[in-house]
Amino acid sequence: MKEMKLHTKNCRTEKNETICQRGMDSKDWGFSFLVDSELDAYKAAYIYKDSPHGVLVEYAHGSQSWMITVFNKHGAEMKLDGSRQ
Repeated sequence: MKEMKLHTKNCRTEKNETICQRGMDSKDWGFSFLVDSELDAYKAAYIYKDSPHGVLVEYAHGSQSWMITVFNKHGAEMKLDGSRQ
């Protein structure tokens, strides 16, 4: 499974942080990826907080990872859980 990295800066400590994401999956309604910890999941979701159609964080029991889903216009039109218009 290909691993990619998200880079961000911690506002409080001013240190650069890296979040390893894997399993990037692009669909008609948006995209999703997995991270290893709950903290990384919420940090990653924060990076996409301005996404106009919503971001969803949930635990993926099958892979025992946290999944972040970023919705696009089609996901919002389908009224998927976590999406917004």
